[in-house]
Amino acid sequence: MKTTVLLVGLGGALGSIMRYLMTYRIICRITRLPELYGTLAVNVTGCLLIGIAYGLAERHDWFSPQMRWLITTGLCGGYTTFSAFTYENVRLLQNGHYGFCFVYILAGIALCLAATFAGIMIAG
Repeated sequence: MKTTVLLVGLGGALGSIMRYLMTYRIICRITRLPELYGTLAVNVTGCLLIGIAYGLAERHDWFSPQMRWLITTGLCGGYTTFSAFTYENVRLLQNGHYGFCFVYILAGIALCLAATFAGIMIAG
């Protein structure tokens, strides 16, 4: 348990550093585009990365359970939590839960937007 927690923490730290570098040092600095484009690039590449990691883990058994936690929950989670959200929805679709997937997507986006607005209002 301790080892897994440490690996997730390490992956999260690396993912957060990668997010900063991708958004602010690569996308925004090189392209001179607003931060919004960096966030989009991070979300898309994070989703690609978690898809590759899960695909390799499930098809080829290349990763130990601890390595899987480091890459998916740690690295991808630190890089972008959107990757976990999309993976959960892919699994719902693969299992034929189309209606629930649609509701989950709408609820996730609407509730998170509402929570962000509420947080801003609470903060003053």
